[in-house]
Amino acid sequence: MISRRKFIIGNSLCLTSSVAGAVLAQGSSSLREQTGVGQRFRILAKSELSGAMVSRPENPNDQVQKIQLRGESIFDFDETIIALNASGEVVRTLRNYRTAWMKRDLNQSVQEIRLREKLRQLVMVRKEIREIAFSPEEPLLWEEVDLLQTEVFPSGLNGILSKDSSELQASWKPDTSSLLELTDLESISTQDVKCRFESRGLINNRSIARVSFQGAVAGRHEDGPNKQLLDGYLFFDMDSRHISFMQMKGTSILLGKNGEEAGRIEGRFTLHRDLLPAVAVSAELVASTLPVPANTRFLFQNQGTPYSFLYPRAWKITNIQGAQVALEHPQGASLLVAGLDTKVTDLHAYRKQAKDYFLNLKARVDEESPVQALASNWSTFGWQVANGQVREYYQYYFKTGPKPFSVALRWGNPKTDLREDARLIALAIQATV
Repeated sequence: MISRRKFIIGNSLCLTSSVAGAVLAQGSSSLREQTGVGQRFRILAKSELSGAMVSRPENPNDQVQKIQLRGESIFDFDETIIALNASGEVVRTLRNYRTAWMKRDLNQSVQEIRLREKLRQLVMVRKEIREIAFSPEEPLLWEEVDLLQTEVFPSGLNGILSKDSSELQASWKPDTSSLLELTDLESISTQDVKCRFESRGLINNRSIARVSFQGAVAGRHEDGPNKQLLDGYLFFDMDSRHISFMQMKGTSILLGKNGEEAGRIEGRFTLHRDLLPAVAVSAELVASTLPVPANTRFLFQNQGTPYSFLYPRAWKITNIQGAQVALEHPQGASLLVAGLDTKVTDLHAYRKQAKDYFLNLKARVDEESPVQALASNWSTFGWQVANGQVREYYQYYFKTGPKPFSVALRWGNPKTDLREDARLIALAIQATV
């Protein structure tokens, strides 16, 4: 696999020629965005990519596979700045989407993702170098979050500009945070990128500065070691103090364990960013866009699985087999959701079946908790299991009825108690067929 953000390509109008004939200004000029709460932008980003990578099997005797990759995406939305941090950086925005679409083709296996119509208004929260997308009214599917993570966060690009006043032809190195935003790297080990204040002139009667950036960045992303070659430029509106346009072409080079090239992806990213009339941001709007466990949950839906459910964002779907869905938590817990055979409709039969599983393993089941009734025909019980020197904790949830369901939670550390998560998942299960 490769990193989600990739240098996706878009068809763009090269605006360099628009500067031709403009009068260049001399002297020092401030090149830094001035962002405030209530500021609004119209964002249009188009992108495309193509390339190939090598998939090396775990078994050295298996054949190495070459994967051809193509992709494109379009994002069109209005964005309102909702909150800044103490340093004046944008940390939360409200977006109204017109279009959010992406298509990927891996060896002619096409995946297309489009934001659902009911999710046109979303909140984007920036935490360190990553963004968290959620809807205050409707839970997102994981693939929708994956789609939104391919976007570049426009307000995170300010670090490409000079912190100090710059004269024409002045050069500087960009902030690490903006390079992480552009490249989707998780960390940077080395970077040799130079920004340069190339020119200043009039475009549509507005004073526009052109800043170029070129160079190489090396580091790690979710696919492992990576090197990226960047070549781009942006237009900075000197009147409204914002980045109004960016175009970048780049090459992402995937590296193997010994530093050898394992894949190469080339692309171009284009961003149009127009300033809109500002709006007043009320305390109620600020409060409604705060991320909380209830509004950041994911929605699980899968063709072929006879139910759906909501689950906290920290959990990850790891396996789907028919009517069984497995989830893992970073604290070491696991959870199994299952639509049961209609023959197992009795709570006591289910409890005996679960207990017999451990007894057949010669494990000891002790410290059993009594059965407790929950809402909507759900019941729960639990116990500890000792198998040699290993002790684990289990909590079960069972729903009776013509379409029975179960949720089984397992954890090893007694301090990692996620039973409330499991209870909420169980109560959120809805039969779909």
